[in-house]
Amino acid sequence: MLKAEYGIVKVNETWQVDEKQPIGYSRVYYIYDGDVTYYDGTMEKKLKQHHIYIFPSNLPYNMINNMQNPLFCLYLHLDLFPSVISHLIEIKVKDTPFLKSLFDTIAICISEKKQALLAILVSAFEKFLYEEQYIPKLSAAFTKTLLYIAEHYSEPLTVEQLSRLAGYNPCYFIRLFKKTTGISPYRYVTTFRMKTACLMLENGAGITETAFRTGYRDVKTFARCFCNTFGVSPGKYKKMIQA
Repeated sequence: MLKAEYGIVKVNETWQVDEKQPIGYSRVYYIYDGDVTYYDGTMEKKLKQHHIYIFPSNLPYNMINNMQNPLFCLYLHLDLFPSVISHLIEIKVKDTPFLKSLFDTIAICISEKKQALLAILVSAFEKFLYEEQYIPKLSAAFTKTLLYIAEHYSEPLTVEQLSRLAGYNPCYFIRLFKKTTGISPYRYVTTFRMKTACLMLENGAGITETAFRTGYRDVKTFARCFCNTFGVSPGKYKKMIQA
């Protein structure tokens, strides 16, 4: 699903990406030009022109830009739930004429602000990713578990409860969950709650209301977790989006 953030941009000297916590959605970049290096703690990679990159939703990462040759790209922010992206995905557009045509049309839709058509084209791109197996399919048990988290994130959630739902013992469930998603069950639930909290704040909800609706029983704990995830307090975040 396409989030509100998308565009075509040549970045300025202040541009950087430094995600210290998983962000719960995936950036997609179609690189036109520029010299950018990606790091995620396990790999370092220079991004290539005329390639599409899908960045992890469940992994901290950062990108360094060479201002002598700044990044110029088309970007989309996608929520691919219930799938999780735990590594950088690279697609060479030259080898896939369909993608070249698709992203040329997406660029036109962005330039002409045709949002309804843009959403249809992005859905086609998502379908392509699944059909070509760039995004692995989750097992039925894991899909059930992630959907349960999405429906019950406002309630207390324990590893014992989630492992029982998936049909595994807790120790095996934790190992399998981390292997599948790249992070622990606890971190996944926290990331999901924080992603939801951002949406609530953006839609005008108050901080106390957001805390309770995302499963926190006191505002201080919620605010500390929000700040640890995004580097700003919920109050400052609200001011930023209202500016």
